[in-house]
Amino acid sequence: MLKYNSVSGISVLIVVLIIIAASVGCSVQKDNFDVSGMTNDEDFNKAVISTVDDIKNVVTDDDKLVINYFDAYTWIILFNDDNMPKKMVYIYRFENREEALKMTDIRKSELEKNRTMKVESCRNIEEYVVAELIDTSFDNISRETLENNFNGLIVY
Repeated sequence: MLKYNSVSGISVLIVVLIIIAASVGCSVQKDNFDVSGMTNDEDFNKAVISTVDDIKNVVTDDDKLVINYFDAYTWIILFNDDNMPKKMVYIYRFENREEALKMTDIRKSELEKNRTMKVESCRNIEEYVVAELIDTSFDNISRETLENNFNGLIVY
């Protein structure tokens, strides 16, 4: 009988502690509640391309489609889980770093003239200008359609 009372007492104590922990957790103010699994916006918005090696080694994979657009520029299309475009990167190559520096603001303003585009960043990496943007004109175009339309230009 004593063993039964001890087991039931411990069980009741555990249930009470679980109820207290749950009620305290649910009543914590939102401002004071930090979940360690959340990502920092800076980490989430890291640049797709950040070095010359990234530029030289970028190829098509499950997450992105890389198109060499007639050697005028490299076009990278990043996809969401539904294989719909979520972000794009344009990479322009110039003769040297100085020329690329001059062209950075010019390319950005040219891209911003297209009202469907929102340029998130436009920067210089050595002799390259890298523009990251969102283009809403591609919202309803699937990866399969893009692969069919640009079949001969895809970089693998």
